[in-house]
Formats: sequence, C-alpha cells, structure tokens
Amino acid sequence: MDKIFKNHPNLKAYYKTSDGTAFYTESDAKLHAKTLENKNIEPVFRSIKEKVEKAVDNIRQDKLQNDVAKDIMSVVKTDEEKEAEEKAKQEAEALAQKEAEEKAKQETEASVKKVTPAKAKKVTQPKQK
Repeated sequence: MDKIFKNHPNLKAYYKTSDGTAFYTESDAKLHAKTLENKNIEPVFRSIKEKVEKAVDNIRQDKLQNDVAKDIMSVVKTDEEKEAEEKAKQEAEALAQKEAEEKAKQETEASVKKVTPAKAKKVTQPKQK
C-alpha cells in the first residue's frame, strides 16, 4: 500500500511532482512544480484494490471482534442465570434434606416394628418385687 494512503486512510487522491513531493491539492502541486525543471504533475488515486483490501480487513476485524464477544458472553453469566442457578441449588438441597428426613423416619419406624410386644413390656415395665 502507498505510504501516503496508509498514513491518510480517507484520502482519495494526491498529486506528486517530478521530485517526488506529494500534495493534497493539484493547485499546490502546480505551484511547487513551477520551481522544478520538470514541471510534470502526476495524480495518484487510491486504487480499487486498496479499497477492497481495506474492506476485507475491516470485515475480518469485525468478525474477529464478534467471535471474541461471543466467547466472552458464553463465559459470563447473566444475573438471571446466576439467580436461576442459585434457586436450583437451593431446591436441590431442600429436596435432599426432605429425602434424608423421610429415610430417617422410615428407618425409625422399621426399627420400632421389629421390637416384639413382649420385649416392649420388658423394656417399658420395671420389674415387680
């Protein structure tokens, strides 16, 4: 890419005198050319190729930025997601607690059923003298 166009991305054309000096306007180039032996001025236009290359680079940069943004967003949780996750965790803990209590109750009831009535009398009634 031409150094002038690289340094001035919005410049569409410039004018170069025979000594290689660049000017933004044709009139400035003509004034300078009057002082030179070779008074030729060459207009230099930004080429279509450079415009296409610039557009392709911009598209690549946009795509890269979009990809990075998507990656970041996939990692970052929203407040709603955090709240939903916390609620699910609390519900799971409550369910586990309820199941543990139910299991303990069932085990207690099962152990009570194993005790025979005769044994229950011995356990519950003190010996008489």
